[in-house]
Amino acid sequence: MPESTDRLRPASNRLGKALSKSASRARLADIIRKRSFGRGEITLPRAARAISYFNLKPTMLDPEGAALLRN
Repeated sequence: MPESTDRLRPASNRLGKALSKSASRARLADIIRKRSFGRGEITLPRAARAISYFNLKPTMLDPEGAALLRN
């Protein structure tokens, strides 16, 4: 398989091992927690303030996160 398409697969699949459904969900939850969720005072558009923030876009743009979201 060419390198360009292989990098879009989750890391465990690159090694030839398939993730179980529960392991796949756990890995996706970990990626979402690290890349898409934040705590602390955040200034939103129109000067609104929030104490937490959730944006799934960084997870969707991560190659492994995108592959896990498709499954």
